[in-house]
Amino acid sequence: MSLPLVPGRECGPCNVCCTQPAIIDPELKKAPGVLCSHWAAGTGCTIYEARSKSCRGHFCAWRQLPQFDESWRPDHSNIYVEMKSDPPEHYRHVLPDADFGFKFTLLGDVAPERMSQLIVTSAALIQNDVPVILALAAPPGHLGCHILLNPALKPHAEPCGKAFTDGFTKAIMALFQMPPEKMEMD
Repeated sequence: MSLPLVPGRECGPCNVCCTQPAIIDPELKKAPGVLCSHWAAGTGCTIYEARSKSCRGHFCAWRQLPQFDESWRPDHSNIYVEMKSDPPEHYRHVLPDADFGFKFTLLGDVAPERMSQLIVTSAALIQNDVPVILALAAPPGHLGCHILLNPALKPHAEPCGKAFTDGFTKAIMALFQMPPEKMEMD
């Protein structure tokens, strides 16, 4: 989803979008969880002006939405937030009218106060029928496991209380039980 970027907000040393997603583009192929070979410390993307089309059109939600303040920057929060303009087809039957959704990928340990913010944010989105996908980062070369939270948590989204928090926690535990899938790059 292409939105204007938040003025004055720069990636800085964050390279999560250059590491986390798989990139399958004729101009650039990169396995998930592997730092792009075109990224250099102190410089960032070394081919920024000539980067692939898929990279040109991709920014995390922190760069696009002012509601996610500085503390949500992926390398600070350990949460990579992506706006998905077309929720995955295998979720389309659940929320057929959704124009976009959010994917929250947990990159590692998340501070308790950040996890609380993630839970409240997820509840508000689910309450408004916005698809919320929770994911775990996987080892390099593997696809991270993910789960759509809306079907199980919609009945508990308002108010966002113990039942919602317990359901959210169960979803995280379920993700830890799923084996990551190896992704072969041609």
